[in-house]
Amino acid sequence: MTTVADVQREVRDYFDGIDWNPVIQQNWVEGYLMALDARGKSDELSDAWEDIHALMLYLDRTDYTSISELHGGNTAWRWNRCRAASGSPTRSNSS
Repeated sequence: MTTVADVQREVRDYFDGIDWNPVIQQNWVEGYLMALDARGKSDELSDAWEDIHALMLYLDRTDYTSISELHGGNTAWRWNRCRAASGSPTRSNSS
């Protein structure tokens, strides 16, 4: 089982090793992971960090400068919201 300390170490190592300023800040990531752990969801820590890391890599390859730019007219964002709401792994016809 992965502990919060293990995942926090991965987060610190990652942020120490990058040479760019990500949109998602280290203290946000660490705070979110600590909140998950405090709610008894320590089994989700590794997956949460992997998801956040993937989002950070995506944002680095785009022109987004803040998380708030990801809403509204963004097709991928709308698709993901519809998919999450329906529980469906496939694209919704309403998009």
